[in-house]
Amino acid sequence: MKLPAFTLPKPIASIGARLPQLPPTLALVGALNLALDRILPRDTLEPLTGKRLLLKVTDAGLALRFTFTARGFRPLFDPRQPDLTISATTRDYLALALR
Repeated sequence: MKLPAFTLPKPIASIGARLPQLPPTLALVGALNLALDRILPRDTLEPLTGKRLLLKVTDAGLALRFTFTARGFRPLFDPRQPDLTISATTRDYLALALR
């Protein structure tokens, strides 16, 4: 499926950056945990164990901090510099999810 090129309007990022980041982080880790062992093999994720991860959705103003543990993905409340940051637009993340 080919997604059309789009970017969320700039005011969305401004609003998104002011909102609490925990609700979308919980949605993200919930989805990742559902995919764990089904779509995402646990052994390939082993190098991420204990790492501070940051997923930025640039056009939505979201910065989602989480980690991977032996029990799966968990929200992270650690403000230190992340070990890995992935930044992309909403459209780019959708394109990856639909592959």
